[in-house]
Amino acid sequence: MRRYRAMFVTGRALALLGVLAVPMAAAGRRDEGRDEDRNKDREKEMSRAVVKRLVERSLPRWNRDVLDVPDGKRWVEEVEFDRILAAVGDHPLSQDLPPGARQFRDEQRTVRLDPGKGAIRYLSRERAWTFQRDFQKPAFDPRRSLRRVLETVRALGAPLEEAGEPRIETQVGAGAAAGSPRTTDSFEMYRLVLFSRRAGRLPVYGSGIQAVVSHQGQVQRLHVSWPAFSLASRLRLRSRPLVVDDAVRQILNQQPGPGTRLKTSLVYAPEEDEKKVLHYVPSALIAVSSPPTPYLVLVPIAATDDDDES
Repeated sequence: MRRYRAMFVTGRALALLGVLAVPMAAAGRRDEGRDEDRNKDREKEMSRAVVKRLVERSLPRWNRDVLDVPDGKRWVEEVEFDRILAAVGDHPLSQDLPPGARQFRDEQRTVRLDPGKGAIRYLSRERAWTFQRDFQKPAFDPRRSLRRVLETVRALGAPLEEAGEPRIETQVGAGAAAGSPRTTDSFEMYRLVLFSRRAGRLPVYGSGIQAVVSHQGQVQRLHVSWPAFSLASRLRLRSRPLVVDDAVRQILNQQPGPGTRLKTSLVYAPEEDEKKVLHYVPSALIAVSSPPTPYLVLVPIAATDDDDES
């Protein structure tokens, strides 16, 4: 502590001496300051040039086909609570719900339904993984898990023609003996079945189905995010230079460091209009790998007639 206090006092003394010395060296320091400013400006210009080059190399080409996509089916608006429970093989409601209810909860399960947002949630506490029953047992068979989930989403009425290829993953847990600095056990907990969503040839960003299958082959959790798909009205394609400049500006705002890498794909991104109605806009989704934290940037490649492109 004494050493830190001494260093602090010394630093203050040097700072005071520096203030006293300003009048004697003002001209030289002003010249040095101008050189530093010019160097900083040059570095910023180089940074922008590097980022712009990365964006131009990464950005795919597009054409008017991205605006020629029909509206999707509004299927979630036709789903009711009992239909959700029947689809996952659970018993029906034990009570009547008031009109417009969006959530049901009892001791063993929770169900949420929001037709306007195309959202369905189901969770079963009774089917959850337990140490006594499931520890060190393998997760349910992947192919049978997929069949089980396909049965569920078909029973809900989901338009699987809009779904991408299913992806099957395994949720794994780990544990350690008391006092051990390292994990000593790993075990499979659930099988996950994931569906992305597509409209035409492009993915629909933020939309899809996630299902979790227990060791017993039951759907333990279900998460559906499938808003009604329609493009925003009066869309027209933006020029490539405008999209590039927009992307460069957003990335520079995050102060990218050396070694930054980009991976870009085209998607339909959700956007609310002035009336809070959700529509979709074709956009460039840029995955930015820039230590210490990667992030995503969305840049529209089409705009409405009312948007200012200046």
